[in-house]
Amino acid sequence: MITLMLASDLTGREVVTLGGDAVARVKDTVFDAAAGRITGFTLSGRGLLAGPLRRSLPFSAVHALGPAAVMIPSPAVLDDREVVLGSGTAGRGSVIGAPVITDQGTGIGTVRDVVVEAGPRGDVLGFEIAANDDLDARRRMVFIPRGQTLAVSGEALVVPAQARHFVAEDLPSFGAQVEAFRTGVRRLQADTPVTGGTSLAGDPSVKGNPPMNGGALVNGGTPVGGDTPVGGRTSPHEAVPGESVPGKTPPGGEGGHA
Repeated sequence: MITLMLASDLTGREVVTLGGDAVARVKDTVFDAAAGRITGFTLSGRGLLAGPLRRSLPFSAVHALGPAAVMIPSPAVLDDREVVLGSGTAGRGSVIGAPVITDQGTGIGTVRDVVVEAGPRGDVLGFEIAANDDLDARRRMVFIPRGQTLAVSGEALVVPAQARHFVAEDLPSFGAQVEAFRTGVRRLQADTPVTGGTSLAGDPSVKGNPPMNGGALVNGGTPVGGDTPVGGRTSPHEAVPGESVPGKTPPGGEGGHA
C-alpha cells in the first residue's frame, strides 16, 4: 500500500534525531524534476523568531519520513545548504501556480502542490492541481499522476495525456489511481490493447477520452504541486536549482518553488 503526503505538509515538520533531539524544522522540500524524487530539505531553526539555517538535510540521510517528524541518525548528517539546493535539475522558476499541460498540448489546470511517497526514495508520484474546464467542468481541485519523465520549468509542467484519466478527488484514493495508471502504462508499453473506462468514478463533468483499461474509478482528488523546495502553500514561489513546494497557504516560503 502506498503512503502519500503533500510536500506542503512537510513544511514546519520537526527534524528529530534517533536520540530524541529536535534539531531543526523543515523549511523547503527540494526535489529533482528529472529524477522525480525529493533530494532534500532546507531547514530553519526552532522557535517563532528562528530563521533559515545554513545547513540542509540531504534526503539520502533521512532515516524515516513520518507524519510527526523527519527522523535522522544524528546532527552529523546535515550538510551545507548548497548541497541540497544545487542537486535539483529544475532550475529557477515557479512550480506552484504554474500551468499544467499534457504532452498533447492541452492545458488542464494549474499546480497547487506536490504528492510524494513516504518511502526510502522520496518519489514524487503526482500533483495536486486546480483543474480547468478542459479537465473538469466543475473546476475542482484534483490529484493527477506524473509520468515516468517529468518536464517542469517556471513556465509549465507537462504530464502524460493518459494521466488525466486517472485523477482523484482526495489523497487517500489517489494511491489506487497511481497504481492503475502505472498498470496502464505497462500495458501500453507491452502493446496491450487499451479499452474504455471512466474517470472520477464516472463523473460526466470530467472531460477527455476513456481511460486506459485498469484505471481505478475512484472518487477523490485534490490540488497539486511541483518540483522544488516546499514552503507555505500559496501562489507561485521563487524556485531554486531544485524547486520547492509551498505549504497550503498563500504564496511564500523560501527556496525554489514547487
